[in-house]
Amino acid sequence: MIARIVVSSKGNPEAVSACVDECRRQCDQLITSESDSIEIIMNDDGDAGCTLWDSDPAALPDFCLWLGRPVILKDDALSSLMLNSGFLRHKAIIACSVAGEDGKIVYGGHSKRGKLLEPDPTIPIPCHLYDTAMLFVPRDAFTQVAQPSDIFTQSFFDYGCGEKPFSAGVPRVLAPGILATTTDVRQIPAMLDPSLSLTRRTEAFIRTLCHDVARAIRSVFR
Repeated sequence: MIARIVVSSKGNPEAVSACVDECRRQCDQLITSESDSIEIIMNDDGDAGCTLWDSDPAALPDFCLWLGRPVILKDDALSSLMLNSGFLRHKAIIACSVAGEDGKIVYGGHSKRGKLLEPDPTIPIPCHLYDTAMLFVPRDAFTQVAQPSDIFTQSFFDYGCGEKPFSAGVPRVLAPGILATTTDVRQIPAMLDPSLSLTRRTEAFIRTLCHDVARAIRSVFR
């Protein structure tokens, strides 16, 4: 088994350090033979770091745990993910539910319309889209999309990632239970917030579009 854990270095340094320490502790429990290797990679580029394997697909690991936010894994989170991935024949992208300090889920799997899904306590359930705060990806999923970074790519109007894997026929599921916690506060753009009315989301979209156009014009005339 060759696995990689990619940890975002963006965020509170203490939270990032605690995240890495817990990952190391759980990695030690998973290594059972000399052929097993789990490497922790620090990612300084946020979700843009998802191009890590685009130029060298041969370097893809058997499994990747992508941590796009500083999270603290629950006990046995890694072993639970490996168990569920095996149940799914190591073919599915597994989104993970992450709770905030109040215990409410802030990251995880989504319906196609953006609803944040509640995980089943015992079995994986289908999800259409997902967040990249904590994501488990087997090698087979990487090889089914046009390039590995497609798994972490979010289209402009989507509530999360997953459309490109969906088009490639890659299963997407939400892991059972809550597998991590975070102090990170989720910021949902108003134009993508399903709790707002269509009118308010449209207004937010127009403001964002005007801002982007103005910024592009300024950059042309500098």
